[in-house]
Amino acid sequence: MTSFIAWSGADTHGTSSLYFASDSRISWDKFGVNRWDTGAKVLASKNHPELFGYTGYALLPFTVLTQACTAIDAGLRDPQAEKSADGKCDWLSARIEEQTRAHPALPDSDFTILYGVRSGTRTYIQRKGNGNEPPVHDPSDPRATFTLYVMTWNAASGVFKSKRYPVPHSGSAIVCLSGTGADGIQTAQDVWRKSSSSGTSRTMFSSLCDALRKGDDKQSGGAPQLVGLYRKENGRTIGVVTQAGAFFQGVPFRSHPGDAVEWRNESFDVVDSQGLPIKRRRRG
Repeated sequence: MTSFIAWSGADTHGTSSLYFASDSRISWDKFGVNRWDTGAKVLASKNHPELFGYTGYALLPFTVLTQACTAIDAGLRDPQAEKSADGKCDWLSARIEEQTRAHPALPDSDFTILYGVRSGTRTYIQRKGNGNEPPVHDPSDPRATFTLYVMTWNAASGVFKSKRYPVPHSGSAIVCLSGTGADGIQTAQDVWRKSSSSGTSRTMFSSLCDALRKGDDKQSGGAPQLVGLYRKENGRTIGVVTQAGAFFQGVPFRSHPGDAVEWRNESFDVVDSQGLPIKRRRRG
């Protein structure tokens, strides 16, 4: 189940953001007949620059990630783990594997955990080469570096693995697709690549929205949901305004919910909670 996309955004200084987006459907069969379309699938820490998401079997990943995010925000993570992105991933991975093996019966369905983290806040001074080389940065403050980790549980082998995914130094790009709806997102992205907007965050998010609207993957559905990291500040849960109204973590808000949070429409434009365009906030 799930259609998930992680992508990096960029500006003239280099990589400036990392986003997770997914659908909101939790289903109990491959046809999506027994389903719930308001399940939270992507989370953002309020006190740290970290994002969380999952695909596949839902109960254990959602429970463990919610507990981990709450513990992180409460300052309960091992201080040693705070020193690096890899240390933070190791801490989270250990908790997930521990809880997976403590499950009364080991989960008989695969699942994937997505974890995004930012280190530093400074912008890149310049980009070099074709974008694959390390960027030049200001040595007075750690550069803003985004990292994605993907942790997988293979039910057949009973093996839990963790892998680090490189985030491009420059240019907006898909970093990871996951879930039963991944092919649908890729198909939509292939169409967007032929447009003048190719290689932008707009096309990344619109690819997910287009795939959900088309509905080929019956295990994906409901409203799109979105979280993000910028060069500065902590994780951010972003509301999404569709033709059906305003949604926050997949949950509809029928009355005017106000503008205490950031809102985007399906074209990734910055809007208010009624879908009206507003001036984009500047990101550092």
